[in-house]
Amino acid sequence: MDPQGQDTGISSHSADEEPATPSATSSEHSQDGSFRRTGDTIRQAVWDVAGRQKQAGADVIDATSRAIRSAADDLESQSPTVADVIRDGAERMSSTASALRERNVDELFETAGRFARERPTALFGVALVAGLALSRFLKSSAKPQPGGETP
Repeated sequence: MDPQGQDTGISSHSADEEPATPSATSSEHSQDGSFRRTGDTIRQAVWDVAGRQKQAGADVIDATSRAIRSAADDLESQSPTVADVIRDGAERMSSTASALRERNVDELFETAGRFARERPTALFGVALVAGLALSRFLKSSAKPQPGGETP
């Protein structure tokens, strides 16, 4: 077709270029469908793991809040004001665990993404603290090396 929209009889394909055949096109669609199914399967697996980890995280937060509450009870006779502050922190942790259990994985990812966009510096700080805590945990749980030194 020429710029005015009239058929000139000249093909837009070059001499070396083969026009797409129906079998090639259906093969491409088949691959697209296969990739889409694989992507859906991977996404579902990630969401399942995230859901289990979300539940495990909520359980750990709850257990930690119970331990903190117990420590506050032990501290009550010596310093009631400090015990109240600690108990308040434990209550907030328990509320966080409940909220974590009630939200689905999509909501959590959306909230995390929004937090990262709105507060990138805070996200960096959280990542830094988490990295340091993880490195300390890994170092303390490492098997002792012969000679008494840890890596």
